[in-house]
Amino acid sequence: MDPKRAYHVLIKLYGKPGPDSIMKPTSEQILSAVCDEIALVARNSEADHQGALTQIGPLLEWIIANEMGEVEPDQVIGLRDAPVTEAAAVHLDIESVTQYLRDRFDDPKAEATSVSQIVGGFSKRTTRVACHYLGDTHSLVLRQAVGVSKDPVLEAEYSVVCHAWSEGLPAPEPLWIEPSKNLLGGPFFVTRFVTGFNPGDVFGADEAVAGTVGEDLATFLARLHRVNCANLNQHPSSPMSTIDQILQEIDLALQKLTEATGEPDAMVSDIFSWLRTNAPVPPEEPVLIHGDVGFHNLLVENEKVTVVLDWERAHPGDPAEDLAYLKPTLQGVLPWNDFLAHYESAGGIAPSSQTLGFYTVWQDVWRYVACQVHLSAYVNTPRLSSLFVGRIFGPRFLADAARNINTL
Repeated sequence: MDPKRAYHVLIKLYGKPGPDSIMKPTSEQILSAVCDEIALVARNSEADHQGALTQIGPLLEWIIANEMGEVEPDQVIGLRDAPVTEAAAVHLDIESVTQYLRDRFDDPKAEATSVSQIVGGFSKRTTRVACHYLGDTHSLVLRQAVGVSKDPVLEAEYSVVCHAWSEGLPAPEPLWIEPSKNLLGGPFFVTRFVTGFNPGDVFGADEAVAGTVGEDLATFLARLHRVNCANLNQHPSSPMSTIDQILQEIDLALQKLTEATGEPDAMVSDIFSWLRTNAPVPPEEPVLIHGDVGFHNLLVENEKVTVVLDWERAHPGDPAEDLAYLKPTLQGVLPWNDFLAHYESAGGIAPSSQTLGFYTVWQDVWRYVACQVHLSAYVNTPRLSSLFVGRIFGPRFLADAARNINTL
């Protein structure tokens, strides 16, 4: 969608600006207008929600395309420079990856044949590499931290991926890790490329997804929640295995929110008070929690899950955390009772309604906080996606948390 078309839709939503108006068809201003429109529509129960989304959708598509650089250069209007960390990241190309492979494997015939960035995520850069070395052809994925010399979270994530793979779970096959700065820039780890497509986002499936995918997720979580993590020395996210650890995570989330936005209002404070009051007693034996399992973090092929991705929130904890996180996104894929039946038949233990209720609220709260942190960071690293999640996703998570408390 080009800027002129976006501007026409904007005029349809807000009317034509006067001669002194500063409104221009820029990504940032269009996004701001869209956010305002969504807020207005959401507050009005009698509004034409479907009609508003029909108008808003093309605008968001253009904004995202603009930020990703897919809009023609003469159509990019008013877009700020990339964040410092991204601008400083080494650009991965065939030549640099080829040299890295030759050095690593001491193979002068090693060669990268294609290098392409995989879009998605905020904290890491993901790159697919087709190459050959030591006489074999390989298809690899590099998960890389940019702008840093070392990244303990990346190292811990790799440790969890190795552990999950060794347990026969559908994690990416780990190959090796570069734990510190190297020829390709920031630290990264390498896994084997897995075929499949991403069936949705953090809010659910993009379109009709077979129930077998939901059944696979139930089986995956049941198997994951039987994994003994006592010998897992590293995990990228803080454990939630005791009452004290749960309360500590609640307090830490509030601290991050306060640092990002200032003192929270009464409603947000009440939600955090509710979390402290309703923190559940965790199971005696903590298990490995993925922490971010959903349609945005898996690949599907032939109506079956081929791999579960992005283990950077993995930690020891309560199985109910993963179940509560996934539950809202299953709509239209698999009824919740059917999902739980598959989960239990695969060896999982269904949580109590009280525990599931706590983690249902918690998963919305920590994601709301993360969105507000991104929004705060937009001031220093003007990345439109940070503005997007802060002003669109964040309020949605907060509203869901408040709504769920009122229905428990």
